[in-house]
Amino acid sequence: MINSAQVLDLVNSGLTQVSTSIPAIVLRYNSTKQVIDVELAVKRPYNDDTSLDEPIRLFNVPVLFPQGSNWVMAGPLIKGDAVVLHFPMFDCDNWFNGDKNRVYEANSKYYHDIDGAFATIGAFTYNSPTRDSRFRDKFHIVQGDNYLTMESGKVVIESTSGASKITMQGGQVTVEASHVQVNANTSISGNLDVTGTITAPNMTATTSLSVDGQHMENHTHTEQCDGNETSGPNNNGV
Repeated sequence: MINSAQVLDLVNSGLTQVSTSIPAIVLRYNSTKQVIDVELAVKRPYNDDTSLDEPIRLFNVPVLFPQGSNWVMAGPLIKGDAVVLHFPMFDCDNWFNGDKNRVYEANSKYYHDIDGAFATIGAFTYNSPTRDSRFRDKFHIVQGDNYLTMESGKVVIESTSGASKITMQGGQVTVEASHVQVNANTSISGNLDVTGTITAPNMTATTSLSVDGQHMENHTHTEQCDGNETSGPNNNGV
C-alpha cells in the first residue's frame, strides 16, 4: 500500500518536470531575431534544498516587448540584464514562427516544456528595483542620462543630464538648451518677446512694426546721403 508520504514524493517528482516561470540572466541578445541566450537565475533544488549542478542555459529564447496595434516600447538588452522566462501550457513554436494574429496547432504534445520558453523584460530584485530612485513617485522612462517623466499636470523630457530640457506644465512650455535650431517655416500666433539680438538677412513686416518704441511708418533716418539731416518714411513705410 502506498502511504501519503509516498504519494507526496510522487507528486513532487512530477512537478519537477513542470516548468512555469523563473527569472533568468541574459548572456547574449540577437536584436535582428529578437531572441536571447539566457542562464536560469535559480538552480534546481534537491532534497536538501541545495544543488551542485551548473545553472541551466537556454538558447534563442524569444523576447516579448510591450506593444499594441501601432505602437511598441522596446530597447536593447545586454549581458547581465534580467528577464522573466515563461513556459507556456502548450508548444507555441508554430505560433512564434508564424503570424501573431493566427491560431496554430501545437507542434508537439508536451506541456510546460522548458525548451518552449519565452522571455518578458522587467525582472528585478529587491536590491535593484526596476524603477529609478530619482523618480520613484512618477511615471518615468529612463535610458542612461536621458529621461521622460510624467506626473499630474507636468511632463519633463531631459537629455544628457540637463544639457537639454523641455518642461510642459500649466499651459507653458519651457525649453532649456545652449542652442535651439528649427529647420522649418514657423508661425507664431501671439506676442514674441526677445531679450537678445535678432539677426536676419532680411525682414518683412506685414503689419505694424516698431523699432525703439516707434512704429516703422513714423520712423526717421538721420544723416542721409542726399544731404538732409533726416528723412521721413518712404512709400513702403521705412
